[in-house]
Amino acid sequence: NFTSSADRLHEVGLFQGTGTTASGAPQYDLDRAPTRAEAAVMLVRLLGKEADAKALTYTAPFTDLAAWEQPYIQYLYDNGLTQGTSATSWSPENMCDARMYAAFLLRSLGYSDTAGDFSYSDAAETAAQLGVYDLAAVDTELFNRDDAAAASYTALAVSPKGEEGTLLDRLTEQGAVDAAAAA
Repeated sequence: NFTSSADRLHEVGLFQGTGTTASGAPQYDLDRAPTRAEAAVMLVRLLGKEADAKALTYTAPFTDLAAWEQPYIQYLYDNGLTQGTSATSWSPENMCDARMYAAFLLRSLGYSDTAGDFSYSDAAETAAQLGVYDLAAVDTELFNRDDAAAASYTALAVSPKGEEGTLLDRLTEQGAVDAAAAA
């Protein structure tokens, strides 16, 4: 159960969840697999780039996206963090698995599968080697939203490729996370 990871990400403004409960607490739906679209939104929010994404004009080649999905996919596409399932499809309703989310996180940390830093087929293993995935905690067979929250939380403590500080340090320097909240 990684509700604590989701709560902490929510507290620093990097995770919103799917709504609120009757008591007003955030609702995360952690016990189900994320769709590709949900994973894309999680990643853009984790990077503190939601406002940047929403300011973009959609020009990516994918014709199967709902209007709400387009800014997130555009941001990821513009920044080399995602590819489609074909030249014109992104398949937003397909399920995101552990390997796919690992590839998202690795790319966001500056690693490139096209440059040979990792291969898509072993992205989860590479994420584990770099400290992004704890394979004892992240269920790579039945990957759910709680696993994505745990991996996202862990990624904050990892240094992006070629950088001294952590991803959280970068987000704090960019103003995406309040320094007091980061502490």
